[in-house]
Amino acid sequence: MLTVPAWLIELAPEKIAQGRCPDGVAIFFRSARLELLDQKSVVYRDAAAALPRHRDDSGDEDERDTEGLPEQVSSLILPQQGDLRRSVMSNEGGALLALLQFVGTGAQVCCVSTHLWHEPTRPDVRCVQAALLSKEVRRMMDRAGSGTGVVMCGDFNSHPTPGAGGGVYELLSTGRLGAEHEDHPVAKGSTDSMDDLTCTPMSSAYAQNGWVRSPRKLTIDLPSPSVCPPSSFLG
Repeated sequence: MLTVPAWLIELAPEKIAQGRCPDGVAIFFRSARLELLDQKSVVYRDAAAALPRHRDDSGDEDERDTEGLPEQVSSLILPQQGDLRRSVMSNEGGALLALLQFVGTGAQVCCVSTHLWHEPTRPDVRCVQAALLSKEVRRMMDRAGSGTGVVMCGDFNSHPTPGAGGGVYELLSTGRLGAEHEDHPVAKGSTDSMDDLTCTPMSSAYAQNGWVRSPRKLTIDLPSPSVCPPSSFLG
């Protein structure tokens, strides 16, 4: 039996009012094998609105509650100046996170389904969205405890080949996207100053299986927690 979660989300409901096809993500799982323990829906523009901002010219700083969070979580700051903040907060994209437990074994895995903004000319926005997603995944993992794996799936609109919009892939696989990278907001010119984007690095399921150059050939069934490395992403 496939359970359809009630927490499927539409990422751009305004499309319906415009007569366009709505955009959304969902997670499906076999209820005979997996039990839902925790869930989280993320709309990136809403998550961005909750981020702290750089100091303004007066030296004042907008304070948000980041105390006690890991460095990778608390260091994401969207600058007030430039086009980046407006673009992240005005465009679609989101994710679902599900903490699942295997029936019988008690093993846990955090499954993630996401769709990053598709606009070909704005990989910088997708990179920020990926950093926002990693932040939320880290929060769920901290609640779940040690020994819980992560499988992150979705349409990342990113490719591992240099020069082909691979900033998201670089960030997720290495845990860092420097300002010198062509897809970083500073390099793209959407802001004058911004720190490196960081997250907890994950293993690429494509690279693990030698499919980096042909990512579309991957289809996966998840019979046990050992199919993928403890923290993996597929896109």
